[in-house]
Amino acid sequence: MADHHHRSTLKQQNKKFKGSSSSKRAIKRINKGKIPGAGDSGGVAADAATAASRQQRQNAAKQVRDTKRQDALKAKRGLVGSGAHAGPRVIAYMAITKAANVAGAKGQVLSKAKLPVGGALGAQAVGAEGPVCATVAGARVTLVEAGRELLGVLDCMSVADVLVLVATAGDDIDGISQHLLVTSRNFAMPSAIVVVLQGVEAGIRGAALKAWGKTMEDACLREVKVITDSVQDVQVLERFLASTKLAPRPAWQQHSQLLAHRVVVADTPGDLVGVSISGFIKGKALGPDQLVHIPCYGTYQVKAIERWSDPFKAGGKRTEDIDMSAGEKAEEVLEPGAGREELVMEEEDDGMEGEQTWPSQEELKAARLHKRKVPKYMGEY
Repeated sequence: MADHHHRSTLKQQNKKFKGSSSSKRAIKRINKGKIPGAGDSGGVAADAATAASRQQRQNAAKQVRDTKRQDALKAKRGLVGSGAHAGPRVIAYMAITKAANVAGAKGQVLSKAKLPVGGALGAQAVGAEGPVCATVAGARVTLVEAGRELLGVLDCMSVADVLVLVATAGDDIDGISQHLLVTSRNFAMPSAIVVVLQGVEAGIRGAALKAWGKTMEDACLREVKVITDSVQDVQVLERFLASTKLAPRPAWQQHSQLLAHRVVVADTPGDLVGVSISGFIKGKALGPDQLVHIPCYGTYQVKAIERWSDPFKAGGKRTEDIDMSAGEKAEEVLEPGAGREELVMEEEDDGMEGEQTWPSQEELKAARLHKRKVPKYMGEY
C-alpha cells in the first residue's frame, strides 16, 4: 500500500531564526519592490553616496560664504584698491598683424558706451590715445592700447584684466607680435583673451574662426575666444568684456598696480620735482608709507594719497568725471607716518668689513719678547 502524507495536527509555528514577523508582501513594500541581487550592495551604498553628495554641497556652500565674508572684510578694512575702490576692468588692446586696425576695434565698443565728460581720466574721444574709461554693457571698463614695444606691453599686461588681440583674416602673426606674445605668456598674460578678426568674408567665417582659434591656443597655451568684427559679434564682445569670469592672479596679491590715467608735473622749489598721478589701484592695497616704482624712471616716496569719488560707481548719478582743478575736495587724504619706507633699500658696502690686517713690526717684536713657560723637553713658542 502506498504511503500517504497527512498534515500535521500541531499548530503552525514560524521559524525561530527569522528575526522579523513581516510577510513577504510587507518586506516588498519596505524595499519598494526592489530585491538586491548577487553582487549588489543594496541600499547601503546608495545611502552612503547620497550622504557624500550632501556633504559636498554643504562644503561648497560654506566655501562660498567664507569667500564672500573675506571679500566684505577686505572691502571694509582696505585702504585703496579694494572693495568699491577696486576700479574698473582694464581691457588691453594689441595688434598682432601689420594691417590690424586697433583704433577701429576700440571705436566699435566705445560707439555705444557711456563716456564721462572731461576731467581727470584723460582724453575721452573714440580715436584718442591713452586710457579711456567707459561703461560697457553695464560694467565699468578702461580701454588702453598696448604698443608694439616690449616694456610697454609688459607694463600693460601687468594691470590688464582682459586681453583683446586684433588681427586681419588674410595675414599671419608677424615676428614682433610672436615675440611679444611669448614674452607676455611667460611674464603676466591675463587669463581672459579674445581675438577680433577683421575683414572676414561671410563664406569663410567658420573656417577662419577655427583656424585662428587653433593658432592662438598654440601661441598663448590657453583657451582663446575668437570672434569677428561684425555687429553681432561686437555685442558678444561687449558681454565678454563686462561679465567674463576672471581667474585670480597671484602677482596682484603681493603688489599694487596702477594704470595712470593722468600725469601732472607740479612746480616745486629746489631740485625735487612733484608728480601727481591719477588712476585706479589694482591688486593689493596701497598705503602712503610704501614706495612707488615708475617704469623707466625709478622708485620714489609717496607724499600723499588722495581718494576721490568714483565717477563710475554702481548706481551713482554722477555722469561727469572728476576735475581736480575745479575746487573739488578729495574724500580722504592719507599721509605718510613714522613707518615710512626709505629710498635706501640696500645696505651700503663697507670695504673694510671682514678684512684681515697684517700685524705691524712693533706687534711682532712684542710677541717675540713675550715667552711662555712650558714643561721640560717641550720647545718654546
